[in-house]
Amino acid sequence: MIQKTVTFDLVKHVEDLENKLKNLSDYLTKDQDVLYVTLSESMKDVSNEVTVIFDRPQINPGNHYNQNDGIYIAPFSGRIMAFWTIGTNETARTELMVEDRVVGTLVTAASSVTTKNRYGSSNTVKESSSSTMAVTDVQKGNHIFLRTASNDNHILKTVSSLLIRRTL
Repeated sequence: MIQKTVTFDLVKHVEDLENKLKNLSDYLTKDQDVLYVTLSESMKDVSNEVTVIFDRPQINPGNHYNQNDGIYIAPFSGRIMAFWTIGTNETARTELMVEDRVVGTLVTAASSVTTKNRYGSSNTVKESSSSTMAVTDVQKGNHIFLRTASNDNHILKTVSSLLIRRTL
């Protein structure tokens, strides 16, 4: 009788551990959304507080990013890590927004670079790109977007991208 009770307790304990492992696995893979979007062409004459609309979703599981308005709606509550790169031919400042809260900024300032080819001709280009990242907590349903934050008209180049990844 004691043998059956011990065996039953061990089987029950193993089943409980299997359930806990399955729940942990489900938790670790649940809502692990990754977003990666880019611009198909430069944004010209951009002014202050304009949402950057990345119109080329590369990775957008669940379609939580709207390529028409540039807003990503968080499908989970938790911590995210966002990376973005901005290229410009002037000085550009961008802000990562969660609702009405600035959670990260990036300033990119272009400088002139002159190159000469082997025939002696020179070419001057004014351009620069910069990248940054921000980590912040979000609530399910929060609107996350990148916007300009500068009074100068400038051009955002096609190297721009936004990557949002939930952290564990």
